[in-house]
Amino acid sequence: MRLAAPYTRLVYGVKMRLHLKSLVAVVLFVVSATWSHAAPVLKVVDGRLAGADHVAVGSLFFDVEFVEGTCAEVYGSCTLAAFQPFADLDTARAAGQALLDTVLIDSALGLFDTKPELTYGCSYRGACSIFMPQTVGPTLVRGFGVNNMSPIYELNNIDGISSPQGVQAILDFDSRGADIVFARWTASAAAPIPLPATPYLVVVALASLFLVRTISRAS
Repeated sequence: MRLAAPYTRLVYGVKMRLHLKSLVAVVLFVVSATWSHAAPVLKVVDGRLAGADHVAVGSLFFDVEFVEGTCAEVYGSCTLAAFQPFADLDTARAAGQALLDTVLIDSALGLFDTKPELTYGCSYRGACSIFMPQTVGPTLVRGFGVNNMSPIYELNNIDGISSPQGVQAILDFDSRGADIVFARWTASAAAPIPLPATPYLVVVALASLFLVRTISRAS
């Protein structure tokens, strides 16, 4: 028995809506996956690495800038509340590791891993230390030193305040000219919108082709 034309159009319309919903779901998945894998946006000024936006630390994102000066000048006041948005030492160490893994890297923008002197605030070819204060006492401020080392010396590393070699400085220490620069972190206001990576584009293309073929069969 041949279906009446209105009924055929109704079935066709329902199928169309279902397939469109499926395609929308795939596209949303692709966008979400691309967003979550967005790399930090490096801030390069006159060939020198001055910081980065959208640095992933755990499940959160932060902007970081490298700033010279004294503790009070960099953070507004040399107090625990002013230092950075990390509640514990493990998270602070994770932030330091994120710098080494995703910011202090060699790329088309510059050789910021193999050439530490290309980081803002540093000029020594052997190493650059990025200081992240965590505790403050009557005369000293202590924290993590994220050490970007030249490959000819030793591996990159992080000195923690719980280790004997933990970084410390007097309260009025001035980082200018010392090959040490402060890291100033703030929560990212918004994530960048990256161009979709090739694998995700392939997924979208295959989903679109599937939809077109399905619609052709249904009609």
